[in-house]
Amino acid sequence: RTVVNLFGKDGNCEDVSKWNLWQTTNALDTTNKVFGSSGTKVTLTNTLGNQYKLLSTLDNTKHYCLSGYIKNGNASPGARIYMNTTGGTGNVFNLTSFITDNIKFTRVSLKVKPSDWGTGYTIMEVGFQVSGTVGQYAYVDGLMLEEITQEQYDDPNFEPSPYVDSYACLQNPYIEVRHDNLVRNGNAEEGIAWWSVNKS
Repeated sequence: RTVVNLFGKDGNCEDVSKWNLWQTTNALDTTNKVFGSSGTKVTLTNTLGNQYKLLSTLDNTKHYCLSGYIKNGNASPGARIYMNTTGGTGNVFNLTSFITDNIKFTRVSLKVKPSDWGTGYTIMEVGFQVSGTVGQYAYVDGLMLEEITQEQYDDPNFEPSPYVDSYACLQNPYIEVRHDNLVRNGNAEEGIAWWSVNKS
């Protein structure tokens, strides 16, 4: 089984230049992290702000799951992840509940289905949102966006895949023999009569 993080390596929050900002600033934080060397600290310049990506390569006929690790700093009411289509009509703003825990990181997730896109959308805004007052902040790491099946979307007990940086195999590869060897006696179990000695 292979899991693909549609953020690629950007989801590991090791490079703040890979993300767009709205009413926030962001900076690497080497203390508050889950994976790699750093997490990202996102600070408000207004009462609500986002760190996000605009994705035009998603298929609006498929299902997706967004997950991430959040630790609040001092933001009130807190921080969360979200997905929202831009333009078009009839979209649904998908978001998680606010995380207020400032002691440890909490993994949160949300799922979207094709009808959440509404009509006429080609771009999905996907990101991390902080709410509070100017100067308040929260931390995020391990953002992952993965394609899921309808069965996974419908499953109330569904859990997102373990975080991967770009992609990973979650099971060891194996070899399964399905055809006969075209060379008779390739395993030499029938004696030496099938083989010739090189006389050169």
